[in-house]
Amino acid sequence: MIEIITSFDAWTAATYPLLTQKLWGYTELVHKTESGSDQPMPVTINNTSDRQQIALDDRYQLITWFRLPGTIELGNELDGNDWAFGLQQGIVQRVNLRWVIAHRVEIGDNWIFGFLKSLPGKFTIADYQITHIDKAGLVLDADHEAIYLTELGKTVYEKHRFTWNLYVLNVGVEYILCPGANDNLCCNDSLITEGGDCLIQE
Repeated sequence: MIEIITSFDAWTAATYPLLTQKLWGYTELVHKTESGSDQPMPVTINNTSDRQQIALDDRYQLITWFRLPGTIELGNELDGNDWAFGLQQGIVQRVNLRWVIAHRVEIGDNWIFGFLKSLPGKFTIADYQITHIDKAGLVLDADHEAIYLTELGKTVYEKHRFTWNLYVLNVGVEYILCPGANDNLCCNDSLITEGGDCLIQE
């Protein structure tokens, strides 16, 4: 999971090198309770005990983080194709990631649409046989106020509203886990075909 999120962040960094960025990666939403008040607070998940709190920081022009708010689906179809060939390697997993994207308003309201258009359709990741991005199923939430309250809580919203645009991109990712797979290696019982994808041979 973290490898997929790292690939999204690497793509963002490479595609928008002129923007100052803070790409937090994989996070979870925790709640801090003080004086009877409940405050949501996203914190990083990085396989260490160092859990950093996410915040909007005016030193940057682009800030992003990911959460996994739902379940991981198991199936046989990837990008509409049936990969059910009876072996463990053919199990397709699908996750719907919540990608929070914050950018400074001076970048412009149309920036997010160029961002969506530029998203790749797939990633090549070591130990994944294929990673497909469901671009046709992308859902962009532009409700700045609701996103702010959900992700960052009851801080002073007026300050944020004049300097930041907030979006949530709900993006489906389908993939097949396969230890040992990389650019030149498919899973066992696989066949390299045109375009470099690994298609399963029974």
